[in-house]
Amino acid sequence: MVCQIRTERELNMALNRAGSNLSVLYVSSPMCGPCKYMTPYFEYLCEEHSDVQFLKVDVTDSVDDFVELFHTTGIPAFYYFCNGKEIDCFAGGSKDYLLESLTKNKLRCSRY
Repeated sequence: MVCQIRTERELNMALNRAGSNLSVLYVSSPMCGPCKYMTPYFEYLCEEHSDVQFLKVDVTDSVDDFVELFHTTGIPAFYYFCNGKEIDCFAGGSKDYLLESLTKNKLRCSRY
């Protein structure tokens, strides 16, 4: 299940819970066309990769302007974390690239 994140505190707690497992934070908006395209695929990947923590933040629903911490230049955006540290990110609506980056970062995180 994708975990909804609204604050920096919630994000930090989720990353601590994940420990050395990979976490993926999906930054989106319900008004964004590419986000509407990517959301069902992100949820599908969550079901297929139970060893990864999937997180989602809606830029219209977050508080404390915590989304600004990520300096997001566009949405949808995907941030990868391992051991609580950001290890990769990308913005865009490519399902193929999302799967490729997920696979790459799972391997990368397993080496930490």
